[in-house]
Amino acid sequence: MMMHEPAATHTDPELVDKVRVMMQKQAKYHADKVKNGQQKQQSSDMPMPSFNAQRSISISTMRSFWLTWMGSMVDTLKLQPQLVSVAAHFMDVAVGCTAEWNAHDISDLQHRYAVMAVTSFITAIKLHQPQRILICSITRFSPVPVTDAEVVQMEVRLYEMMDYRLHPPTAEEFAELFVGFLPQSTQFSQHCRQQQLEPHVMQLVHSWVRVATIENWMTGGSGDGRRSVNPSVLAYACMLLALEHHPMYKRDWHGKRAFCMRMRQ
Repeated sequence: MMMHEPAATHTDPELVDKVRVMMQKQAKYHADKVKNGQQKQQSSDMPMPSFNAQRSISISTMRSFWLTWMGSMVDTLKLQPQLVSVAAHFMDVAVGCTAEWNAHDISDLQHRYAVMAVTSFITAIKLHQPQRILICSITRFSPVPVTDAEVVQMEVRLYEMMDYRLHPPTAEEFAELFVGFLPQSTQFSQHCRQQQLEPHVMQLVHSWVRVATIENWMTGGSGDGRRSVNPSVLAYACMLLALEHHPMYKRDWHGKRAFCMRMRQ
């Protein structure tokens, strides 16, 4: 006997339109990232960023360190979860746009990267956090001493390197839309679903996205647009992982199938 499955064909047209717009935005950002990476490679015989191979520190190491710090700040200050993804995008673009990362003085290099990382995080907060956050309230927690004046100076440069395109698509934004494709469980009312199910799923999604964002190869930390996973794909993968770990959906094969069918539309 065939069991009844949640409807997989009735999807809010407005939600579909929002996803379509986000996909177009993602395609534009990715195309620009690849183009900038190609121009960077053509303008220099040495791929950027580059370090003395004998140095123990690298862009990859510093990137992971600072994104981990940002994640702890987001948790401590209860900030928007997508701030880490936005700041990571700013950092990757900045690394690909300037030749100063070739500095031979490793201590100077660490400080430059620290200023850029803290500034990227503060800029993301300014643009995506509803509450007002003072610069000094972030810089005072920086593991590497960074002054407010350095942040202000770097912020101007960051805007220019970003070509004033400061709202990149993030996996968190896609996930917020994708959660609308979840079928309503027969075990819960609509109110219960909104108040208990979706927030729990999103909490799991945000955790997986953060882990993935710290990985250079997954989110494009190389700065050349290659070997990276698009935010929409990352969001979908994290949604599936979240459903696998959610106590209700873990064994709800029909619910997960219905979600996948809706996502394919």
